[in-house]
Amino acid sequence: GSGPEPMQRPPQEEVPGELPTPKTWKELRTHDRFDNSPGNKWRTYLLPEEDLQDPQRVQERLVRASSINGVLKEVARGSLKEWTSLNLATAWHRLAKFSKGKVAFAHGERPSDLEDKVYSAQKRLADEVGRKGPEAFEPRGISNMMYAWGVSRFSSKLLAPFCKSARLRLKEFDAQGISNMVFALALLGFKYEPLLNAIGEEVPKRIRDFSPQEVSSMVYAYGKLRFIPEGGFVDAIVDYVSRRISNFRMAQLCQMISSLARLD
Repeated sequence: GSGPEPMQRPPQEEVPGELPTPKTWKELRTHDRFDNSPGNKWRTYLLPEEDLQDPQRVQERLVRASSINGVLKEVARGSLKEWTSLNLATAWHRLAKFSKGKVAFAHGERPSDLEDKVYSAQKRLADEVGRKGPEAFEPRGISNMMYAWGVSRFSSKLLAPFCKSARLRLKEFDAQGISNMVFALALLGFKYEPLLNAIGEEVPKRIRDFSPQEVSSMVYAYGKLRFIPEGGFVDAIVDYVSRRISNFRMAQLCQMISSLARLD
């Protein structure tokens, strides 16, 4: 007959892995992978890395950022190749907003630690924006980025292709977007004539869409660039101001008179 069955060894007990170090609620809240989305304030666990880089979550955090450090942190840890064009445009806008008045965008002096971080963030964002190209961005994203570049005095090789794209798609831009682009070019001293002339031709057709502030900004910008656009721009502006003069502040009127004088 058959021999006795071999004795089976008892299963070995699995050695439990190392447990995570306990964290206080404050430590969780300040951790890079904590979900700061609305309604998640009291969560007690951290997001997986792949969820942290979800473009929708990135956008929520950028919009909610309340300081320059929050934006810098998001750009520094972000996988920018996975960001959408909306993420990139929002990051540029928020970076310019919070760095204004805190970072001296002049060259020739040793930058502070904060300026180093801002320059590094700008470089990362610019590289990814250039990789995607202007066609990947909506008109509002283009105007927001160009405005951010102007306020930050960030002059780069991105300007020319984005100006070219904006000229070809100008009818898709709203009044604020057009005004912001002209203002940005003036701050950068970048006289891209094809776009400036196209705007000069487009504004008279839509002059009623522009607010007094937007009109004032455009006149200031063309005056600063000492550029007279084609298409009856100056006549349309003069007519607009004469009809709505009570809607302008005295400072705006004085500035426009000075700017128009530079165009002669």
